[in-house]
Amino acid sequence: MLGRSVVFSVLLLFNYAECLSRVDPLVDSNVGLIRGLKADDGDYAMFLGIPYAQVDPENPFGKSTPQPKFEEPFEAYDDSAICPQLRSGIVQGTPDCLQLSVYVPTTATSRNRLPVMIWVYGGGFHRGSFGKEIYGPSYLVKHDVIVVTFNYRVGAYGFMCLDTPEVPGNQGLKDQFMAMKWVKDNIEAFGGDANKITVFGESAGGHSIDLLVLPKRSSIQ
Repeated sequence: MLGRSVVFSVLLLFNYAECLSRVDPLVDSNVGLIRGLKADDGDYAMFLGIPYAQVDPENPFGKSTPQPKFEEPFEAYDDSAICPQLRSGIVQGTPDCLQLSVYVPTTATSRNRLPVMIWVYGGGFHRGSFGKEIYGPSYLVKHDVIVVTFNYRVGAYGFMCLDTPEVPGNQGLKDQFMAMKWVKDNIEAFGGDANKITVFGESAGGHSIDLLVLPKRSSIQ
């Protein structure tokens, strides 16, 4: 009888521990509470599709503004948003697309802040998105690095310039700058080191980084 009680107790503890391991990660950032997911392909948490800025629906060619603080915990579960672009002859996406994802190894804590790598996707300045299906973090997070990916406007919405107040141009670069600023301001809440941030990209993403580090970039900020 005692043996059965011990086995039953062990099973209860096992089930309790299993339930605890499934609790979604929650961080308290400068923009409010953000709830993420535990990855099923490694020891890291995923915070998917966090809005970092807003586009004026009346003028999607204009400057974006910082995302206001969340009034309720934001459920960062979905990274399917893409900015408007032509795919297979069909325009897909919406201007309300300025989101980022943060991938955090379980080793990151307030006492063990990890370096951060921000990925800027390519696509010839006319297409691309930040989704994990293409730019998954599984390799880098194994090396104790926090990975951030983000959307920015492409095509006409991101880079058309008419030199007017409504369409000043280079909004895609300004989106990138705003995303990086969001990371700088909030990454410590995820266990990241705000003083150890590396930005990297390919094709148009790499070119964008070149433009962002130019000495005279006041028009981008």
